[in-house]
Amino acid sequence: MAHSVLQHPLEQQDHDFLSWAESWSGLGVWCTLWDAQGQIISPTPSGAPFWKALWNHSQEFRNEISKGIRQNPERSFSIPLTDLEGLRLHGIRLQTTAGALVPNPILIVGLIVSHAPWDENLARLCSRWQLDEQVLTTWARQHPPLISDQASCVLDLVAQGARNLHLSCHQTHELTQMTDQLGRAYEELNLLYRLGSSMRVTQQPREHFQQLFDELARTTDIVAMTAILYDTEVLNPDNRLILGGEPILDAPQALRMAEALRPLVRKSSNALIINQIRDYPQLDWAQGWLEQLLAVPILRNQNCLGMLVAINQCDRQPFDSTDARLLHSVVDRSAIYLENVLLYGDINKLFISVLHALVASIDAKDPYTCGHSNRVAVVCRRLVERSRADSAMADRIYLSGLLHDIGKIGISEMILCKPGKLTNEEMTEMHRHSEVGAKILSGIKQLDDVLPGVLHHHEWLNGSGYPSGLTQAEIPWMAKVVGLADAYDAMTTGRNYRPALPIQSALAEVRRYAGVQFCPELAEVLIQLVKDGLPEELKYVKKTAAFESVYRRWQAPGQEP
Repeated sequence: MAHSVLQHPLEQQDHDFLSWAESWSGLGVWCTLWDAQGQIISPTPSGAPFWKALWNHSQEFRNEISKGIRQNPERSFSIPLTDLEGLRLHGIRLQTTAGALVPNPILIVGLIVSHAPWDENLARLCSRWQLDEQVLTTWARQHPPLISDQASCVLDLVAQGARNLHLSCHQTHELTQMTDQLGRAYEELNLLYRLGSSMRVTQQPREHFQQLFDELARTTDIVAMTAILYDTEVLNPDNRLILGGEPILDAPQALRMAEALRPLVRKSSNALIINQIRDYPQLDWAQGWLEQLLAVPILRNQNCLGMLVAINQCDRQPFDSTDARLLHSVVDRSAIYLENVLLYGDINKLFISVLHALVASIDAKDPYTCGHSNRVAVVCRRLVERSRADSAMADRIYLSGLLHDIGKIGISEMILCKPGKLTNEEMTEMHRHSEVGAKILSGIKQLDDVLPGVLHHHEWLNGSGYPSGLTQAEIPWMAKVVGLADAYDAMTTGRNYRPALPIQSALAEVRRYAGVQFCPELAEVLIQLVKDGLPEELKYVKKTAAFESVYRRWQAPGQEP
């Protein structure tokens, strides 16, 4: 997580304690905080020079305090300083609640209660501890001594003040922690909301994870991220690996890392936190760029769909349970998304199978036009690619060309397979196939965009076409493309009532009817495509085209199944 820039609680406690301790220095009272092991945990006040000199220049003085603390683990105590009755050192245990920064610290309080008769004893103390007697005596006399009753009262006041201060610091620490936790929770909820509101089942996994990585980069201190997906049966193989964040590793390195982590993640069945890479020999090769990592499996119904790996942190802080919790929350959403993508893929397969069956049913009714729909679809794609380099439109018109004659399912086989010229009544019936086809497909929401080509591919620019008699700009561009492709293939392939026209004769007809039946611009594109080898390409068009990938690409972002 991105950690808030807050003063460390112990630093705040030290500052508050030092200010409080200095306020007592004017009375010659020396206050310090220690832990239960006899280690000082607070700064030493500078306002009491006598006690400061003892502290700075006498290891024996420090040892006496530490020894007194260890010898009295459960209660308050006094520390005798040889025969110096005018000096008193008291140890007061401060009771704390659970979760305190330092549990039950000890307050050491030094008091000067008299100046005499301790001159002689001070001399012995200075001699033993190798201190300057004159300097110590001068510093001690800077403070008026406290009489016994005053000393007891001051000691009680100091003890109560220390308890209140320690409690206040602890409460401030708890409040800071709570504020920080609330801030993190808000960031996490906001992140999950943004991810959830943008997830779509038609969104490609690469797009989904790139967005996720961008959000994590804004919200956390993570340097780099990678997602490795295992199930590529439905997912595009290009989606197996997605990288994000700073480019500190390449795809081969990410895949090698994923292979090394996979058994470790499987064994942990939870988040895998590695803050010491040197402890994992299988990752020795990555020590040049890998400092720490957090790997979380993408699980759904006990199935592992992949893993998400967070690599390094900007401040080199180790990953912790808070980071793991956030990534778990993110990965849970991604697991739901991936499961829906797989289900959506199954629906697509079923839908595509139905389209295959529809196209095959036309071929079964009229053997002479077998493969016609697939060839028309290919010509449509080439026309669009050459005239409007728009892959989305090319996919839509490809499907429209593939399904343009689907309405012939509703036309009698006697009419479809009649070897001679059709009567007026039969021609009227045949003209119905475009409307029948549009009606068949109109109930399929995903094919709304291909209907103009199915319904209007027999319209002419001069208005003499069917079924609506549209002219010029009234005819959808898709229908103009499909109509030209349909006419070209019809002329260049044999039918039961006539042989195929030579390609040059077919092109002559295209030129002749450009501006009458066909769009002139498209006619020129078709003529150029033929010169560039289109007839050879059409020889290899299979009778049943595999267009699953076309359908997937054609699905518009945000369109629901």
